[in-house]
Amino acid sequence: MVEELSFEWGKILLPLSYTSYEINAVYIAFYISECSGSTVTIFHVKPPDEEDKSSFKNEVKRIAEKFRVKYEVIEKAIEKFSHKIVSDEIVKTAETGNFSYIVMPAHREKFYIEFFGRISDRVVRKTKCKVIIVEVPREGISLPLRLKKIFALTFEKEVGKDLMILATLLTSSASTSDAEIKVLGMIELPPTVPLDEVESSEEFKSWKKDFYNSVGKYIKLLGRPITPALIPIREVEDVVNYLRENNADIILIQTRKPKRGTLLGQREYEIVKKASSIALVTIV
Repeated sequence: MVEELSFEWGKILLPLSYTSYEINAVYIAFYISECSGSTVTIFHVKPPDEEDKSSFKNEVKRIAEKFRVKYEVIEKAIEKFSHKIVSDEIVKTAETGNFSYIVMPAHREKFYIEFFGRISDRVVRKTKCKVIIVEVPREGISLPLRLKKIFALTFEKEVGKDLMILATLLTSSASTSDAEIKVLGMIELPPTVPLDEVESSEEFKSWKKDFYNSVGKYIKLLGRPITPALIPIREVEDVVNYLRENNADIILIQTRKPKRGTLLGQREYEIVKKASSIALVTIV
C-alpha cells in the first residue's frame, strides 16, 4: 500500500578512497543533494602509504560547482589498512554524525574479496543507516552529467517506496525534469506456461493488476509521468538481455538487508555483474 512519500533525506555520508571508479558515487550523492537539499559529507580513511590524491579531489570540486552543491570533507588517518578497519570507521562516523543515508561506491572485486566481503558489504551489515550501493560493473562505465532515462527494477508485485523516491530525486532538477522513469516489473513464470499464452494466464493478469495499481498510486502522489512495464521472464538472463536491448543511464534495484550470506541474491548479483549501466542498489 502506498500511503505517503517523504523527501526529507537528512544528511548523506559519502565514503571515498579517492579511486577513479568512485566518481560515479560522487555524481549520485550530488544529484540527491541538488534536488533534496541534503548535506553531503565525504569521509576518507587515509592509509599511511597513500599517494597524492589531488587530481581526484579537484574533480570532486569541479563536479560540485557544476551541481552548485556544497560538501564537507572528513579524513581519518589509520596506521594499518584492512577492510574491517575501514568499514568500522565508516559505520562509527555514520552513527556519531547522525547520518540518514550512506552513498557507498562499489565495483566488481577479485573473487576472494567478494567471498569474504567487500567494504561496502561489510558497511551494509553493520550500519543502521539506509544505504545506496553505487555498483560499477566494469571499468569505463560512467554516468552522464544529466540523466535522461532511469530503469527502476522490481521482482515484487508492488514497487518499493524507497525505489520510487530515489528515482524521483534523481530526476527532479530543472535539467532532468524531462527524464523518463520506467518501472520494470519482472514476473517469473513457471515453465508450464507457454510463452504465447503468458498474457492470458491468470497469474499474469493478477500480477499485472497489482503492479499497475502500485505504479498508478505513485504517479498520482508524485504528479509526474512514470512508465510501467511488466516483463515476463524464465530466468535472470532474460532480465540481462532486456536491459542490454533497452539501454538506460542507470538501473535502480531495491533489496533488503541480509542477515547472513552475500549482500545481493543470486539474480540481483547476475544483473549487476552483467549490466551495461551503473546500478544503484538501495538497501532497506
